[in-house]
Amino acid sequence: MKKSIIKLTALLILVVLPLPLFLAAVERIPDQYSNTYVAAFPEKYERLYSTEGKKIVFIGGSSLPFGLRSDLIEAELGGEYSVINFGLYATLGTKFMMDTAKDAIGEGDIIILCPELNTQTYSLYFNPTAVLEACDGFSPMLSGVGFDNKLSLCYNYYKFAFNKMEYSRTDTAPDPVGIYRSDSFNEYGDLSVERKNNIMNNGWDSNMTVTTDSTLLDAEFIEYVNDYVAFAEKRGAEVYFNYSPTNTLAIRSSAAARERFQAELSDALDCPLLGDIEDYLIDERYFYDTNFHLNSSGAI
Repeated sequence: MKKSIIKLTALLILVVLPLPLFLAAVERIPDQYSNTYVAAFPEKYERLYSTEGKKIVFIGGSSLPFGLRSDLIEAELGGEYSVINFGLYATLGTKFMMDTAKDAIGEGDIIILCPELNTQTYSLYFNPTAVLEACDGFSPMLSGVGFDNKLSLCYNYYKFAFNKMEYSRTDTAPDPVGIYRSDSFNEYGDLSVERKNNIMNNGWDSNMTVTTDSTLLDAEFIEYVNDYVAFAEKRGAEVYFNYSPTNTLAIRSSAAARERFQAELSDALDCPLLGDIEDYLIDERYFYDTNFHLNSSGAI
């Protein structure tokens, strides 16, 4: 019996001990994703957590970096609030952005949740691979991720780690060409690259139509938002739900259907809607490369 226990203990040591060593080795490899679009996340996170005083925090997907001019908002408010553009990429998931911003919410803050009008962003969707790449070299930022998502990160870590090691070994770290790079962002977290015109064929992306109906109202997502609202209010903050700017050519719902959707959304949420959905349906000339990404004129 004693020998069996010794053998089992030795086996466990052989299996478990290499894991911390493996993690430590991977963490020592320089960040391989620093030039990518998602690598803007650490700077957004740092701005959110280092800003003192009252904040307006916009949380959502890529419509925010393309659609906000944070400097203009701050100027309009006379410096009373610092504006935090905490939106980056729908593939990370709205829940991830909400979770990682949660501990920064303080007294007097205004939180504006504005996911794109899409079933993925109006859900608890989470992409572990994209999140690991966004946080490469900055793993403490993952502390705010929920337990269920942390399990998903663990399941996917080995694949991420081996990709990272291969990039390092072959000196082939991703280095995108064009606007989707970390150096396209300014200090606010807004995209600062000039986007003069709508570059989409016929002014819109026909592969991304927008339908506003009850299919967007995911019950788990709505419940999660309402729990988030309760948490923020306990900290003395206000929460509003907002729409993303949306290309009018992409809309496939009638005005009556949009009105019903807005009424159902308002009834389901424990926070106010910020404005009317019709105000966020914008002419195609103000968009850039998707039905949610504004060009420079649109952002103004």
